[in-house]
Amino acid sequence: MQASEARFRDGIDAISEGFALYDEDERLVAFNEPYRTMLPDFAKIPGFIAPGNKFEDMVRKSAEMGLVAGAEGRLDEYVAERMEKFRNPAGPFEIFQPSRGLWMQSEERKTATGGTVCIRWDITEQKKAAEILIEREEYLRDLLEKSPMGVSVMRHDEVDGQIVARRLFTNRSLATMFGYATYEEWNHASVVDSWVDQTALQNLNRKLSSNELLNDQEAQRRRKDGSELWVSMSSRPIRFNDQDCTVVWHFDITERKRAQQELKDSEARFRGFAETASDWLWETDADGRMTHMSDGFFEVTGFPRDEIIGYTRKEIFARYQAALTVDGTENPNTHPTDVRQKKPFRNVQVQYPRSDGSTLYFVSNGQPVIDENDEITGFRGTSVDVTERRYAEEALRSSEERLASILEIAPEAIVSVSLSGEIQLFNKGAEAIFGCPSEEMIGQPVSALIPDHHQVRRMLNFERFKSAAEAALPVLRRGDITARRANGEDFPAEISVTCLDAGDQTVLLFVLRDVTDAKAMEQALRRSHDDLEDRVRHRTRELSEATAEAERANRAKSDFLSSMSHELRTPMNAILGFGQLLEMDPDLKDDLKMPVSEILNAGNHLLQLISEILNLSQLETGQMELNFETVDLVPLINEIHRLMGPSAVENEVRLSFASETSTTVWTDRVRLKQVLLNFLSNAVKYNRQGGSVVTEIEPGAAGMACRILVRDTGIGIADDQHDKVFEPFNRLQTNRPAIEGTGIGMAVSKRIAEAMGARLGFDSVLGEGTTFWLELPARAEAL
Repeated sequence: MQASEARFRDGIDAISEGFALYDEDERLVAFNEPYRTMLPDFAKIPGFIAPGNKFEDMVRKSAEMGLVAGAEGRLDEYVAERMEKFRNPAGPFEIFQPSRGLWMQSEERKTATGGTVCIRWDITEQKKAAEILIEREEYLRDLLEKSPMGVSVMRHDEVDGQIVARRLFTNRSLATMFGYATYEEWNHASVVDSWVDQTALQNLNRKLSSNELLNDQEAQRRRKDGSELWVSMSSRPIRFNDQDCTVVWHFDITERKRAQQELKDSEARFRGFAETASDWLWETDADGRMTHMSDGFFEVTGFPRDEIIGYTRKEIFARYQAALTVDGTENPNTHPTDVRQKKPFRNVQVQYPRSDGSTLYFVSNGQPVIDENDEITGFRGTSVDVTERRYAEEALRSSEERLASILEIAPEAIVSVSLSGEIQLFNKGAEAIFGCPSEEMIGQPVSALIPDHHQVRRMLNFERFKSAAEAALPVLRRGDITARRANGEDFPAEISVTCLDAGDQTVLLFVLRDVTDAKAMEQALRRSHDDLEDRVRHRTRELSEATAEAERANRAKSDFLSSMSHELRTPMNAILGFGQLLEMDPDLKDDLKMPVSEILNAGNHLLQLISEILNLSQLETGQMELNFETVDLVPLINEIHRLMGPSAVENEVRLSFASETSTTVWTDRVRLKQVLLNFLSNAVKYNRQGGSVVTEIEPGAAGMACRILVRDTGIGIADDQHDKVFEPFNRLQTNRPAIEGTGIGMAVSKRIAEAMGARLGFDSVLGEGTTFWLELPARAEAL
């Protein structure tokens, strides 16, 4: 019996799982060796794991020593949770021992006698493998997310006869490619909406549903914001979530397509340039036969295309006579030798006879076309018609000869000097001025002509000339110097120095003029100028005295006008008073009403004229006082419109002022009202029947509070009358002479505006209307 029990225990100890049996009192009855080794390290302490020990004591001890995960800071809760699992088993669970890095799967089962069997498996390696798998999966997912290409996994289903693609997975790059910020936003977006061509989408879905592989298939797609992009797609079948699916790689090729289009456009532009350029492009094959020639060649030469293309140069030249070399350059018939030797040629000049007997000049450049086997496949180059240039060069040579002759007969001294100071050219004018022949001066130092050493150094300052030449200044220095004739006589001269590039050297060209007579005349002019200045000072004094006298007369005039205005107003008021009494008399006969009315109209007009003359005299003498206050423009303008209402009705003119926003300014209310009444009075009087007058308030310019405008649809003011608008007593010429007025209202308004620190002006178009405006200053400026 003991032997059998020993064999049974040996068998139990040999299995990998750990077993332990606890009785109904939760005390350990028996356990195998694997169970003991799966316990924490302190289980090696003698007596800790032994039959009779309670399971709860073992759990608490393990938690107190911190040898199991999940018990830190919550000992009692952990023990209670562990005992709940022990007493009411609910299936396998995992236990982790941090000190050993050991993962166990534990399962506890109740026995028929009320005891408990504990079974444990070491799953450490399995957990490690799972962690590695998770890390690898996260790595692959991170790789997909960070990949610049867009990746999607698609499943294709047939719905109502149509193949419908469903997205099962997309990476961040694909969502970003189509302009979506999150996966969810992209995954909920319609696949159909992202396609520009729906037919292309159906064809693609049919290919993918039949497992047809895509290799760099291009399609035009649409982003979230509606902009379009080009995408290249490749696909492969894949099993995903136990489904047959297709993985599709997307590449944004918008820039590549744009570059391709730009290349096509560039090629088209190049072809256009080639056909329209003055240079002709030509090509030959390996045998020297013409395979291409620009249209410009045939337009200029008149040669038929079919007599050029397909023929060698030799054949063409034989047909149109042998081409001649120009200026000793290489004959084109030697070009085949250059081609065989793979030698390019440049600036070969040839001339062709034309059918009309004239000569055509060409300049050609070319180089062989070599293939990858270092074999000649043809020749390519350009030719340009230089006939006009040849004629121009001949004309230039003739012009140079004429200029040389002009140079010799010029009256000024023209001297060419090297940078070292030696004379190289000495014209006839120089011979006459300096009194010596050119053959004696050539090679001599320029100091023989200009004795002042410092002046010579300044004129020969090459660095200064070089800087000026780089700045493209044609005349580099001009001034007055003292020159010396061959007989030793010094004389004043005016000189201009120019730096010239004379082929292989840089020279200084001196143009010198004898100013002896001019200096004498200058001195005479200076004396005359001084005399004239004395006369001007005398006349200025006389003018100042006359101006002062005029100002005194003007003040006297203003005082007289002011006094006369007061003297005239008293009898005029009496006349108007008696006239009004007569008009109010109920017994006034009908035949007298008209004369009385005329008396009152004439009296009122004369009184108005007297008042305006008084205002004008006060403004001119500075006697008008201004009383500044805060004024709201809206009620003031409404009041003026009410005053002008009867006159507007009488003249059949419509008044309007729509502003209701309060606008306050710092000004003299009475004078402002006077100016605006003048504006509206003129706008009504000079309007057309059925016309309109509009008053507006606008923001003012910088430093100004606002601008008030009065627009009318009247007869307008001619351009040649604009400068007379503000002249006193000047009534502008119009086709309506019956309009009443004194002619000084706008002059008074102008002076009132200036006194208030305001600005007044107008814009007018003859026959269309006039706009008078008044800009009122901000308070600080008015004060």
